[in-house]
Amino acid sequence: MDTKTKRKLKSLAMTLDTNYQIGKQGVTNNVLTLLDNALTAHELIKVSVNKSVHDDIGTFILDLSSKLHAEVVEKKGYTIVLYRKNPKKDIIKL
Repeated sequence: MDTKTKRKLKSLAMTLDTNYQIGKQGVTNNVLTLLDNALTAHELIKVSVNKSVHDDIGTFILDLSSKLHAEVVEKKGYTIVLYRKNPKKDIIKL
């Protein structure tokens, strides 16, 4: 993702609420399904990660984004913004 695209996505993410949370149980199949469906519907989502996640947060985020086939737009503490293009809907014009 180039810098211009990332900047636009960050500005769009500022208006988003953190509607998704990963709790102390970590990434379960239900959480993956929920986040996958959210990315399909919205393309850009903000996720809060519980501080009790045992893994290194950086490794955790890379693993999560890989499982969801999404790109990490931004990480602020334990809040992350994920983006995945939906070619069928093209919700966000870049």
